[in-house]
Amino acid sequence: MLAEVGLWARPAQAGDVFTQTCLALGLGHESLVVMLEAYFDESGTHGDRSDAVSVGGFLASREQWEAFSLEWKALLERESIKVFHRVDLECFQKEFKRENGWDEARRDRVVNEAQTIIGKHVQIGFVHSVIKSHYDEVITDDSVRRRLGRHYYTFCAQACMRKIAVWAAFSSHNEAISYFFEDGARGSGELYQLMSRITKRKAVKAVFRYRGLSFFPKYDETVDGVLFPGVVQLQSADLLAYEGFKLMENRFTGSVRRPIRKSMLHLLGLPFPIESNYHEREGLIELDRRVKNGELTYP
Repeated sequence: MLAEVGLWARPAQAGDVFTQTCLALGLGHESLVVMLEAYFDESGTHGDRSDAVSVGGFLASREQWEAFSLEWKALLERESIKVFHRVDLECFQKEFKRENGWDEARRDRVVNEAQTIIGKHVQIGFVHSVIKSHYDEVITDDSVRRRLGRHYYTFCAQACMRKIAVWAAFSSHNEAISYFFEDGARGSGELYQLMSRITKRKAVKAVFRYRGLSFFPKYDETVDGVLFPGVVQLQSADLLAYEGFKLMENRFTGSVRRPIRKSMLHLLGLPFPIESNYHEREGLIELDRRVKNGELTYP
């Protein structure tokens, strides 16, 4: 699996993680032409302030992600942003405080620019959401929860990967796909263990087009003098995960239904499809039934 690779063929460079992984596996550049990378992040897993959780991200080729990275880094430099964290920008906190020159007009302009960059370089987006209280109410059988995920994060992440499998089948994409998630998300250990079962079941591995699962930080981190380069592709996933979370929160939790946010409408209007799905009580009841009856294949 990609996450288990311990030796690189050349020194690490920020934003070039996938290239190094391929070199470590002995893959030349000609092997990368049709290989795809999927980057995902989550929103809503920390704390109990909301009853919604979302996992979202984008799929593109290595070459597309390289072009994305150049434009994204230029935007960060131009706006003096260390890391594009959507919830901080929305709430004007941390580096996006108003005293640092941020207001609604600048925020909306930068979000629009960031989403436009995404629209130029990715092939498709996926976001899956769930209402936490409904999940806990319906998915109570331990054997079902073990397969779907004890963590809401695991459930939503796996649902996104299943959507990619469907997309790949209908698109006749038969190359393996590499999956990247942010390091440190609550439930990431369970997701890794769940997906590692695929390596032992070749038929399921083929369905998922599963090459491996890796976890990286969204921004540069230095631990005990060791630099762990951030992966800016994960910052685009952060943006979609947050919008999926807000959509779920505004439309399906609370007593008042709010309209779809302008930023989400802009994302949906970009020149690529976004598979946006969610589970509330009724859908979870049906899913629970199908898993118990053996109608769905999960790791």
